[in-house]
Amino acid sequence: MQFVLDCSVAISWCLVDENDDYANAILAMMPYSEAFVPGIWSLEIANTLVVAERRNRITQEQSEQAISLLQSLLIQVDLVTDAKALDATLKLARQEGLAAYDAAY
Repeated sequence: MQFVLDCSVAISWCLVDENDDYANAILAMMPYSEAFVPGIWSLEIANTLVVAERRNRITQEQSEQAISLLQSLLIQVDLVTDAKALDATLKLARQEGLAAYDAAY
């Protein structure tokens, strides 16, 4: 199975104080699936982890464990997200009334 993976789903696997049934079901599918994410995804994950550390939701060690988990999964990063940002992504955002970040997905 192939699908687009949102940061909010993946980050719920990483934060010890979150337990989301939908996200857990997606994680259970990951060994048999290939997920696709826009180029900004890694920055979204990194930012969420560092904010969670600052708010004492997780430790730096837990962040490192989360990163190891994410790196072990078949997640394909779209390397042309930036090239599409000012053209196709902007057009889609306008057309669908989305934030440009969401249109990148």
